Amino acid sequence: MAVIYWSRYKDTSARHFLRFLIFANCVEILGSILSYVITNENGELERLFKIDTNFIYNIYTVVSVTFFLYWFRLLMPYYKKIISGFLVVFFITILVVLFYKGLFDTIWLAPVIIGGIFIITSVCLLFASYLKSDEPVNFMKSQPLWIATGLLVFYLGIVPLLYFQEFVILRFASSYGTMIALLNVILYGCIGFSFLCLRKK
Repeated sequence: MAVIYWSRYKDTSARHFLRFLIFANCVEILGSILSYVITNENGELERLFKIDTNFIYNIYTVVSVTFFLYWFRLLMPYYKKIISGFLVVFFITILVVLFYKGLFDTIWLAPVIIGGIFIITSVCLLFASYLKSDEPVNFMKSQPLWIATGLLVFYLGIVPLLYFQEFVILRFASSYGTMIALLNVILYGCIGFSFLCLRKK
């Protein structure tokens, strides 16, 4: 949908979404390939490739949170300083985690949680700006609102899920992957639907 409707949003604040979605797909494809499981000679399951995929998703966290905050900065220039502050704190968090935990050893939780809180706050600022505006807003046909809603639901789900990860895995091990997959479907479903809201030029 991002490709099909490119001409409708190429001059808007959403013009960078096509590149981001291509990047997100590449991350998922690469992560799936490197995590591919086979049955060895002993009948045991093992990875086909011995490369840990943590670094792929750590890079995705940095790019995705930076991208979404940058998009909010473009969308709401009147909150430019606040969102720029979010970006600075987020990058400081990245540097601290990179120094103490490295890129390859574990999935970074702190940057996801802090970045998620910043994105939730940015969504709230966007909603507040629409509520304060005197101009009528068609919520069903507003691309930014669909994207923001997807981000809100995703991060409201993923932040507590990752924060209480050990408890969730202990109690709901079989459902953990399903919950993450569902949140991703909601996020990218809302982003995908947002392209359908665009009017013809």
